Amino acid sequence: MAILIANIGTSDLAVKRPEGFLPIGFDRNERCIDYNDLTDQEKTFWSNREQNILELCSKTKLNSIIEKNGKKLLSFRILTHRILEIYQQEDKVEALSELISPVRILGVIQKAYHEFDVRKAYLFVTNQEPEQEQDTIYLFAILKIWLNRDLPDLELIKVELPKSFQPIDQDALLNYYYNFFLDLQTTITADEVILVNTKGGTPQMQNALKLQSVAIGKQKLLFIDPILSIKQIIAGQPPQCNLTSYWQYLRQQKYQTVQQLLKRWDFDGAIDILDSWQKVLSFLQSHQVIDVEKVSKSNELVKAVISVLNTGRSLLDCDVEAGRKSLNQLPEAYINQVTKIQEFISPEKYDNIFNLYTQIMIYCELNKVGNILTVLASFYDVVLTELIKLSGGNKYLNNYDKLKLEFLKQDLGEDFYQQNLNVINQLNSRKILDSYSKKQFIGLLVKYRQENKNLQDLDNWEQELIPLPEGTLPRRDQQVKGLKGLLRTLDYWMDQRNQLIHEGRGFAIDSISELNQIRSNTGCAYESIPEVLQIIMNHPLLKLKNYYKKQFINTKQYYIYSEVRDWAITHLLEDLKN
Repeated sequence: MAILIANIGTSDLAVKRPEGFLPIGFDRNERCIDYNDLTDQEKTFWSNREQNILELCSKTKLNSIIEKNGKKLLSFRILTHRILEIYQQEDKVEALSELISPVRILGVIQKAYHEFDVRKAYLFVTNQEPEQEQDTIYLFAILKIWLNRDLPDLELIKVELPKSFQPIDQDALLNYYYNFFLDLQTTITADEVILVNTKGGTPQMQNALKLQSVAIGKQKLLFIDPILSIKQIIAGQPPQCNLTSYWQYLRQQKYQTVQQLLKRWDFDGAIDILDSWQKVLSFLQSHQVIDVEKVSKSNELVKAVISVLNTGRSLLDCDVEAGRKSLNQLPEAYINQVTKIQEFISPEKYDNIFNLYTQIMIYCELNKVGNILTVLASFYDVVLTELIKLSGGNKYLNNYDKLKLEFLKQDLGEDFYQQNLNVINQLNSRKILDSYSKKQFIGLLVKYRQENKNLQDLDNWEQELIPLPEGTLPRRDQQVKGLKGLLRTLDYWMDQRNQLIHEGRGFAIDSISELNQIRSNTGCAYESIPEVLQIIMNHPLLKLKNYYKKQFINTKQYYIYSEVRDWAITHLLEDLKN
C-alpha cells in the first residue's frame, strides 16, 4: 500500500472553452516549455489564456473579478466557491464535470492510484484570514466530487494550513510540515510507500513539503513530478508523470551521518544507517526510478562498507572469528582492497592485548568511564593469562583454570614443591581464574625459573623499579616494582568498578573525581590510566610486536579500528563522486 501527499494550487483546475481547456491560475513563465507540437491556432489560444479566463469569470454566474489597487483581478477563491455551489447540485454534476478538469493533479493521482495502489491522499489547502484570492479551500471540495465519479474508493483528506501564518512564511511552513510528518509516521507502517507531489501551492509550500518529506528518512519515498505539456492541458488530459527520488541528495545526507558516527567510533550506528540505505536503494531499483547500473554499483559499495564495519564491530566484542567471516562476505570486487585489515586479524598477526588496549584508548577519547573500566578488567585478565603462557604455565593447568598437581610436583621437583607448598595448596584449593590467583601462579613460575633454571628474562616481574609520570600515585615516591607493580596500580579501579556497579552509583565523572581523592597509595590517578597502560604495553615481559608498539602506542592510530574507519569513509566519499 501507499499514500499520496500533495499541495494543490490554482493550476490544478482547468475550465473548458470552445477551443479547449485552460488552467485558471497558470500565470507562470515556465522554462523549457515545448511549443513545437502546438498548431498555430493552439498557440494563439494559449497566449490569450488570461484574457480568455477573465472573460469567462466576468459572466454573471461565475463572476469572480475583484478590484485590488485599481486593477481587476480574478479571485480563485470566489470562482471555485461559485463553481462548487453549482457542482453540489446533483443534476449539475455530470454536465459540469465535462466543463472542468483537474488536469495537473489528476495525472499525479492516476499514477499513484493505478501504479502504487494508493487509496488515501492528503491534500494541503489554504484558507487564510483575511480571505485571499488565491485560497484553494473550495478547490478541494470540487476535486472530491470530480474524482468520486471515477475513483470512488480513493479517500481524499483535506489538510488545511493554519490561519496563524501566511503560506509564504517559510520557517512556519517548515515547522508545520515537520509536525505533519511526525504525526503521520505514527499511523503508517515501515513498508508503506509515501508518494509526494510538490508542484501546487506557493513556492514556499513546495519547498517546505519537499524538504520535510526528505527529512523524515522514510525508506520508501518517491516524488511524482508531472511533465508540463501545453497540448495535453488544452485537450483536458492529465499529464504524464515522472518518478523522482533525489537519491543522490539523500545519499549525501546518509553518508555525512555515517561519517559523524564513525568519528565517535560508533560502528553499530553507522551499520544501521547503511542497512537502512540499502533498503532504499533496493526499493528504487525495483521501481526503476534511477540509473539501475549506477545504483547497483553504489549498492555493492555499501555492502562492502557494511562488511568492513561489521569486522570492526566484531573486534569490539573481541570476536575475531566473526570479524574474519564478515570480510569473507565482501563483494568480489573489493576483496583485494582490504588486505591490510585481513592481515590485522589473521591468526598469525592478531593481538588480543593490542585490541583491548586500543578499545580503552578509544573510550578515553570518548570519555566513556563505564566502558573504560569494563574493558580495563578484560585487559588486566588477558595480560595475566598471556604472562602465564609466556612463563610456561599452561602445561600445569587443566582447562586453563585447575592445577595438574602431580605434573607440577614432578616437573618442579620435590624440593621446590615442598618449599612453596603453602602457595601451591592455596592455588589448588580454587580455580585459577581471578587476578589474585593468576598473579600468585605467575610469581611461583617466575621464582622457579629464576632459582632452578637461571632464567633471568622474568626478573622484572616484581624486582626492577619502574618510574611513573609525576602525579600518577598519591605519594612522593612515583615508582613501582616491575610489571606486577604496574598492574597493582590498576587494582584500585578494578575494585571500585565492581563496587560502583553493586551500589548502583554508575560511572559519573563526579563519582570518579571523588574516588580519585580517596584512592590508596598504590592506586594510579584515573586520568593516568592511559599512561600506565602505555608503560605496560612497552614492557618487555609481554613480548609484544615492536612494529605494533611503534605504530599504535601513544599515537592517534587505533590498531584495527583506524584502518576500518578510514577504509569505510574513504570509499563512501569516493562513491559520492560517481
